[in-house]
Amino acid sequence: MSKCFESHCSVVKGVLSRKDKKKGDYMYIGFYIPEGVTRIDVEYDYRPLGEGECVIDIGIFSPGNISFLNAVDKFRGWSGSNRKAFTICREYATPGYIPGEIPEGEWHIILGLYKIPEKGCFYTVKLCYSRGRCNYIAKKKIPPPTIKAGKKWIKGDLHIHSVHSDGDSTIDEVINFSKKAGLDFIAITDHNTISHLPELYSNNILVIPGEEVTTYRGHLNVLGIKEWVDFRIGGKEDILKLTKYVNSKGYLPIVNHPKPSGPPWELGHLDKIGFIEVWQKIWELNNHFSLKLWDSFLQKGRRIVAVGGSDIHFFKEGRGELERLALPTTWVYVDEVNVSSILESIRKGRVIITESIRGPFLDLKLVTRKKTCNIGEKAHVSKTSKAILNIKGGKGLILRLISRRGVILKEEVEEKDCTLTRDLQVSIDDVYLRAELLEKSSAVDELYSEENIIKALTNPIFLRVESN
Repeated sequence: MSKCFESHCSVVKGVLSRKDKKKGDYMYIGFYIPEGVTRIDVEYDYRPLGEGECVIDIGIFSPGNISFLNAVDKFRGWSGSNRKAFTICREYATPGYIPGEIPEGEWHIILGLYKIPEKGCFYTVKLCYSRGRCNYIAKKKIPPPTIKAGKKWIKGDLHIHSVHSDGDSTIDEVINFSKKAGLDFIAITDHNTISHLPELYSNNILVIPGEEVTTYRGHLNVLGIKEWVDFRIGGKEDILKLTKYVNSKGYLPIVNHPKPSGPPWELGHLDKIGFIEVWQKIWELNNHFSLKLWDSFLQKGRRIVAVGGSDIHFFKEGRGELERLALPTTWVYVDEVNVSSILESIRKGRVIITESIRGPFLDLKLVTRKKTCNIGEKAHVSKTSKAILNIKGGKGLILRLISRRGVILKEEVEEKDCTLTRDLQVSIDDVYLRAELLEKSSAVDELYSEENIIKALTNPIFLRVESN
């Protein structure tokens, strides 16, 4: 910790047990800060009592009402268990924390009781305040991007972390890596904080402001944010309250990686939220579970939009094939190239997911007696309709068309780039139609086999079958 000038320090020590965890996921420690303070320094530590893993997260609130969904302007930062010390000044704050005035009153350290072993955890929290200063270097601002407008598919990554949570790269570095990769847009979604928002800028790439609402029962990306979104969700009722709040603000919620080791989503109400990250990191990393979950809602006639996200944390160290920028890539068909248009197109389900920036690309249209319907739209179809598939980079892969009945068309793609037109016998039981490209395998007739490696998939066209 940096030395404080005329500083005053307070130390709190204690033991956290599994009984504390059962009472709630979070514990608060109050510290009184007098008038005139310009700097706060916090250190903390913890260790298990006996065997077992101990993980305690940390954050801080300024004075006022800090109850669930009422602390938007009192939140001053969160670093989970990634930092053992942080500083807040008027001019500067440790990444993950928000600089600004230090008002007089009772501040609260929040401890997140993530993992508590059988015999408990010993913890220590030390808070110092002073009239010290922090060095600050102003960030230069870059003008908005000059990306050509017009209706088209654009490509991006909706799940990226920086040094403001548990990533290894600054915002500048993330943007430059993404621009160099050839992406049109990215979303920076640091865990439970918005300290990255003031640093977001565009450098011929659109940057969507986001937060990964990270709970101990699942993760939820919220895109298009302008303020902090509360992560202190106590259960399934709280997720309904949060979803209502997020939608009222015009933000976009997406349930992240609902699969084993995702971590999984245990808060329910996915159909109320309406958006799901079906593909996170490489396909082989349990994404067939997310695919099956998504289809289970589509089969019930529920409209759930699927997206992908790399969930990349380490640009510099790298994680080989497991973690790379835009692995997978999310493609969005937009009317205009701006953040609001991207979010609106995702809401409409105008989304395709591919293994990488290079594809393979797959688009689906359905020709009915009345019109041509695109991904995300509702189609009033006769029992005989035509599917049009635009494929790029698909030679040697298996094309599958899937409805509620299962795989209704399957064939090998014979050309690298092609447009295929296929007659379909549509049943009233089909409900939806989506398309996939996958590698050849012995399990190609099975929808959710972990042997199948998906290379691209579309969101569905929703069907209403009319008699001829």
